[in-house]
This record gives sequence, structure tokens and C-alpha cells, in this order.
Amino acid sequence: MDNTISKKNERIYILIISAVFIMMMLLSARFTSPLYPNNYGGDSAIFMLMGKGMTEGKVLYTDMFDHKGPVLFFIEALGYILGGRTGIFILECAVGIVTVISLYYTCKLIYAKQNKYSLLSISAVLIFGFAILFYTFSGGNLSEEYSLPFITVSLYFMTKYALNAETDSKHPVRYAFFYGIAISAMFLIRLNNAATVCAGILVIFIYLIYKKEFKNLFMNLLFGVLGFAVVAIPIIIYFASKSALYDMIYATFIYNFKYTNGTGHASVIGNIKMFAVLYLPLIISFVLFVTNLIKTKFKFRVIDWILAASLVINAASLWLANQYSHYFTVFVPVYMFTICLYGSFSLKNVKTYLIGICLLVYMYQSAVFAYASVKAQYIDKSVGEKHNTVSSCLSIIPEEEKNSVIGYNLPAAYYLDGDILPCHKYYIQQDWWSKADRSINSDFIAWLEEDTPLWVMVSSDKDNMSENIDAQEKLTDILESNYELKSANEYMCLYRVKVG
Repeated sequence: MDNTISKKNERIYILIISAVFIMMMLLSARFTSPLYPNNYGGDSAIFMLMGKGMTEGKVLYTDMFDHKGPVLFFIEALGYILGGRTGIFILECAVGIVTVISLYYTCKLIYAKQNKYSLLSISAVLIFGFAILFYTFSGGNLSEEYSLPFITVSLYFMTKYALNAETDSKHPVRYAFFYGIAISAMFLIRLNNAATVCAGILVIFIYLIYKKEFKNLFMNLLFGVLGFAVVAIPIIIYFASKSALYDMIYATFIYNFKYTNGTGHASVIGNIKMFAVLYLPLIISFVLFVTNLIKTKFKFRVIDWILAASLVINAASLWLANQYSHYFTVFVPVYMFTICLYGSFSLKNVKTYLIGICLLVYMYQSAVFAYASVKAQYIDKSVGEKHNTVSSCLSIIPEEEKNSVIGYNLPAAYYLDGDILPCHKYYIQQDWWSKADRSINSDFIAWLEEDTPLWVMVSSDKDNMSENIDAQEKLTDILESNYELKSANEYMCLYRVKVG
């Protein structure tokens, strides 16, 4: 097996895998891909709307609420500046290519150390991992996807250090600087996404103490803090200048903690088929890790400790917050890392068949997901029909009145369909947000009654506009007293305030 490759061929290979990744994104990223116009998704639509709002002068968390971190919305705003929905897709592809390239170089380090380096083996690992990604990322443009480059580049640096730590225990401070940037960015995207990087840092911290590298440890801590500050301080200054610092902290951390405690964990037994698929890579990773320990008679290297900590912390995180398949996206790099370290592609080895079964399961799931996207867009044409219905309904709103529109318990995509920005911070899923903060629904209803926006969108099912009976009764009274119905369809009713 060849253990070398020319720089020219390596560049060609990277270009090929990047091109393949972009083609898969075109097919699978249905909420931003140009192949699926006017399909905005659920959470993806919220994030797009938040980014769009930023580009038009809205202040995050004060004018528009969500409980994801500001870095995610800065990314969305940048995408909107680059070209709206398509601009976001371009950013997704750029983020994905960084992820692909960093994973390639991580695999190259490991296989070169094992004298197993070949493009065929690396390609296999990439295929195994990205089959999972294109299913779990749930149509794309979600927080986990944007965290992947921070995870994979950090894993590359950790691998480069760990493979040589027994001969040179000093950890490069420039790596620590990047870890600080990565943790800060992921904390300000979604806290749980930083599990793998935190696990690796913990192992390196303990190892430096074990090796009595106290000076090196201090310098790494210093540069790690500096890296963290590079991201955190400008964001703090930005929100302080907008008088929205507390609003950001509350939404990103305080509210998010309440939200995760109240809605994060779902019963595995209640949906055993889905969770059997989602937890399969984690189970296989533990099997590969344990069999390697037995094989090596429980000899731990630094890289083994990093993986062990990553597996344990990710397992805990994915148990506590498992309600949505996209939560599992952040485990994809760890799974690929595990296969690189301990996997086998020999037909005589049981591990090969375990990895192969996982690949087949996820290839099938990804194919079903992609077909559903194509079917909804081009066969049933349900996506286009819904967009046309909603946008036609909202087109009766005069341009000068689009700054006074609000919806109640409706999807964020409706605002995008009508090219509208909401006029209140709680603009969608008020019932759902109220599960973590009961004041949201009551505050919204009180505002609606006092400020009387010109236009109100509600569900076309008037008997089920809200899970909160008191809120529904109050909303019905407000609409009957102050508004008149201007348009209705199977998705929504549009009211305008009465004249005179």
C-alpha cells in the first residue's frame, strides 16, 4: 500500500471530494439549496429570518427573539448580505469544505502513523461519516452544521499533538489559541456543540499536569483565554452598544438552560426505531474503543484518552438532549475519528461489518430524505403551492404597512414568503417558547391588546390557535373587537385593524 502521494495529486483529490460534497449539499440541503426554491424549513427559517432582520436594522433578542447564540445569526446575516437564501447556501458549502479538508488531514495523520495511509482508506472514512451527516443535519442550516469546522480543526490539532505527545509533551500554544476561539464560537452558537472540544482540552490539561509541564500549561491557558476573548469581547461590546447585553445572555444561556431542561430529552423506548438509527454510530464507536483496549491490554495513549473523554461526554450530551436528529450531527467527526483509529476494512474482521451496516442504514436514510425533498418540490409540488398560497395572501399588505405585521403560533417561513419582518420580538411559536418562560404568551397578548399592530396572522384553525385556553380566548376577543378578516386560506387567516 502506498504511504505517499504527490502534492499535486493531493490537491486534485481535495478538489474532487470538495466538489462531491457540494453536489451532495445541492441534493440534501433542502432549506437553502437552489434546487429547492422557497423551501425554508422550520428552525432554518427562524435563523434566516433573524439574519435577515439584522441586515435591516433589527437588534437580536431585543427586537427578535430566539434562544440560539448570536454567532449563528451573524453567519446568517453574512449569508443574506452575500445573496439571501443562496448566499447562506454558499456559506454552508464553505463551512462544509473546511470540515471535509480538516477531516482529511486528521485521517492522514492517523493513517501515516499507522503506516496505513492511502486515499482509498481515507475516502472510506469520509463516506462513512458523511452518510450520517446528510441524514442527521435535517435539511441543513442548523447550529450543529456551523459548529463542525470548529470541532474538526480542533481534532486535527489535538491529533497532531497526541500522536507525538510521548516524545514531546509540550502542547503548542497556537493550538490552545484556536481551541479558545472554537469554544467561544460554539458557546455562542449552541452550548452543547462544544462537547468534543471541551473533552479534548480536559485530557490535555490533565496530561500536562501529569507531565509537570506547568509553564506550558499556564501559557496554554493564557492563549486559550485570549482565543476565547477574540470572539467573546467584540460580541459583548456589540450588544452592550445596543443596550441588549442582558437580552443576549438571557436568551443564549438562561432561557436555553430552562428550555433544555424542559424539552431536551425524549423517551428512547417511545421511538425505538429512530433512536436505534441515531445512536448506532455512538454504539459502534464504543465497541471499537473497547475492543481496541482489550487488544492492547488496556494500554492508553494520549489519543486514546482524548477519544474516551469525547465518547463519554458526547454520550451524556446526546442522552440529555436527544429530541431532534440534528443534535447528533456534532458526533459525526468523533465517529470518523474512531474509525480512523480503530476501524478495520478487512473482510475477516467483524468490525468491518458493523461499520458497513451503519453505512447502509444511513445511506438508506439519506436517500429517503433526499427523495422526500425532490418529491415535495417537483412531483407533488406541495412546497411551491404552499409558498404561492401564503405569499399571495400576504401580498395584499401595502409596502408601507409591512413594518406592522405579527403572527401567532405560525411558522417563521411565512414572514419569508411575504418578505416581511415581524414587529414584535415574540413573533412565532409563542406557546412553545412559553414552556420555558410562561410570561412570553401573556406578555405577547398584553402587547397585542395595547399596541394594536396593523396586521395579525393566525392559524386557519380558529379553534386551535393556542394550547393556552386563556390566551386563545383573549386573542379571539381582541381579533373580534379590533380587527377584520381580510384574507384566509388553509394555512392562515390574515386580519387588519378596523378603520375608524
